[in-house]
Amino acid sequence: MPEKYAQTTRESNHHFTDDELKQVWAEFAKRYSDQLHLHDALSVPPQLLDNYVVKMNVTNSVQLDRVKLLKPELIGFLRTELKNSQIDVKIVMNKNLQQKKLLTDEQKLQAMMKKNPALKKMKQMFNLDF
Repeated sequence: MPEKYAQTTRESNHHFTDDELKQVWAEFAKRYSDQLHLHDALSVPPQLLDNYVVKMNVTNSVQLDRVKLLKPELIGFLRTELKNSQIDVKIVMNKNLQQKKLLTDEQKLQAMMKKNPALKKMKQMFNLDF
């Protein structure tokens, strides 16, 4: 019996890599693919800091509130899957990650043409103005 306890204790402090963290993180994110705010927040890869602290960036207060509610489940999942009971999650709101809001029709069109160059050709072909 003491051997089993020692083995469990060793496994619960298993070292893991950043790649392993990201793989397990992606598995967890799939659980919430039907919840837009959570899935968006979880789709940003985390950073592994010292002492098994996982830094998670969110872009707005809605994501922050939803992730805070999810934090115990997330920590439990990570600890179980990565076999490390020392894992903790730090949630940081980073507004710089948030994409710039497109305000005008011209800005929206420019962004769409950047993603899809065929729109620029169509705009020229049909002589459209904005």
